[in-house]
Amino acid sequence: MKPQEYLEVVELNPADIKGSKNLIIGTGRRIDRFYALPDFLMESGAKDCVYLEPEIQYIELFKNSGYKIIQGDIRWVPLFKTIDIAWWIHGPEHLYLGEIFPVLANLKNSVQTAVIAACPWGNFFDDWDKFLKSLSPWETHRTKDIDIQDFLSLGVSDLGYRFQTRGVKDTYSGEIILSWENNHKHGKTWKEQ
Repeated sequence: MKPQEYLEVVELNPADIKGSKNLIIGTGRRIDRFYALPDFLMESGAKDCVYLEPEIQYIELFKNSGYKIIQGDIRWVPLFKTIDIAWWIHGPEHLYLGEIFPVLANLKNSVQTAVIAACPWGNFFDDWDKFLKSLSPWETHRTKDIDIQDFLSLGVSDLGYRFQTRGVKDTYSGEIILSWENNHKHGKTWKEQ
């Protein structure tokens, strides 16, 4: 999905991008997709885009990209309320299921405006890393065949995240999108899904 489509799906106001500080979490994101999200955010008026990337080889590869890249593992990096929007697109599946809840809780408690996360819906990409000539072991899916029930069993909805699916499960188009927005900042409530 293109970056602007995530805004439409989660009903985030494009005005929230203008002047925002964005954290892009790079756990497992393929290198061929490095520029799409930060380019979109900066073109939309974002003040800052920072990549948090665990893989040193990716940091070296993109050190001259024009975007700030810091080395760190989202499971262990303390975040502070200096982030407006956190983007974890096709990242949750690269952690073990039990590691996802603490990360989503930390993100929710560490951002000012919103968290947008997405992962494959089903098993289509579970062995994708075998076909890639990847630089990173992070490309491996540690949680396989993900369904909304997995997130519900973790209690993620108790954190205020909502879930949506797009496309068809177990296909290239199947995707689960999780979103959380600071309702107090915007004075609105997410409609029930």
